[in-house]
Amino acid sequence: MESIELEVVRWIAAAFSEHRASIERQAAGAEAVAREFTNGGGVFVSIEVAHRDDLLPEAPLRSWSSFEGPVVESPELQDGASTTLVVNDAGLISSLEFWAHAGDYPIGRHPNSFRLTVPQSKVIDLR
Repeated sequence: MESIELEVVRWIAAAFSEHRASIERQAAGAEAVAREFTNGGGVFVSIEVAHRDDLLPEAPLRSWSSFEGPVVESPELQDGASTTLVVNDAGLISSLEFWAHAGDYPIGRHPNSFRLTVPQSKVIDLR
């Protein structure tokens, strides 16, 4: 996995402390087996985990689960990009998703420089 991908997974593991050990063990030795870059929308990273004996406990409750990750901020991204770690119904990490808020994710690669930040909710008062 590329540097940005590993950093996002580590951030998610730290943010969801009750699942930290399982996420970290699955991520150790995990391999990105495919990357699907969408015309500036972002990228889907398919992941194959090496350690299949440490399942995430909530996964069997539904067909899939996900963990909201950090926002990727970069001079290459006008409004940043959200990230999500997806766990399949077997309790294994299966993919990592990046999607640019302004539709300007670099095509064919991740941003060259970046920092990860806590997602912020934006509330719009329509009164």
